[in-house]
Amino acid sequence: MEKKIIKISKKICNVILVIFTVLFLSEESVLAAANAVSSAAGDRFSLILKGDGTVWAWGKNNNGQLGDGTTEQKNVPVQVKGLTDVTRISAGADYGLALRNDGTVWSWGSNGYGQLGNDTRIDSTAPVQVVGLSDVIEIAAGYTFGLALKKDGTVWIWGEGSNLIKSTKPIKVDPLIDVKSIAAGGNHGLAIKKDGTVWAWGDNSIGQLGINNTYSTSYPNKVLNLTNIVSVAAGSKFSLALDVDGKVYAWGDNYHGQLGDGTNIQQNVPVHVRDLKDIKEIASGSSSLHSLALSTDGTVYAWGYNGYGQLGNGTYTKSNQPIKITTIP
Repeated sequence: MEKKIIKISKKICNVILVIFTVLFLSEESVLAAANAVSSAAGDRFSLILKGDGTVWAWGKNNNGQLGDGTTEQKNVPVQVKGLTDVTRISAGADYGLALRNDGTVWSWGSNGYGQLGNDTRIDSTAPVQVVGLSDVIEIAAGYTFGLALKKDGTVWIWGEGSNLIKSTKPIKVDPLIDVKSIAAGGNHGLAIKKDGTVWAWGDNSIGQLGINNTYSTSYPNKVLNLTNIVSVAAGSKFSLALDVDGKVYAWGDNYHGQLGDGTNIQQNVPVHVRDLKDIKEIASGSSSLHSLALSTDGTVYAWGYNGYGQLGNGTYTKSNQPIKITTIP
């Protein structure tokens, strides 16, 4: 059961993005997006991974984040150049990451902070290989930094983030070992160890590391009061965790209610997200101020900031507790 949950965890945003892609894109775009198996959303651009291992992108493209060899904005999906056999994708602020089935990682788009991991700071309109990485099994894109989990349970990081990292090529996150899953927030990282504990490092200005203080650190610390965790997700300055029993926990920034505990009070340690049970997937994003969850019965919940209607409940009013999204066909 746990393996099944791990395999499907952290994909709810991708599922929802694919659904709304099919609903709102033109006929030609729908054809291009057919057979999408996962997706990722950056800052005003989108990525989808198709079943044939190719990656497609649309939206803003000023830094080459669509990976099509140009810097021209596209309002229909275009293929990311030269990428095949891709198994996972992730999107940062204005760059993309892809993991191929040979364990290599590829990146494209903005590189002013070294987030492409190719030991330069030069933007790229087409995919380049992240240097020095092999046997990678999972990737995560933070706002301007990348994470990779290797088969041996070690975590590698590159790019730049406040109190996190400043490197144009991957370096090992010590002393993390025996890691089975990762997530990247705005300027912080999360890792689940095989023993079900969660570890966090980076910016902690609003308690997003869950260590009962607001001291930032580049050294991974164990998040307090969490056990049997199977999935993690990270927002701009807050974090989420899902345990084996389907319960959801959150900590960090809560100004917009993104912790879903019924308050707008910052929390420096994990608290229960209200009124959720039997959850199998959770999601947020490195620049997100809202959260999503999917239950085993197919119900989607959302909470947090709603200034652009991202909670999907027909209003623009934020919510500090989960609400059901009832308009998905």
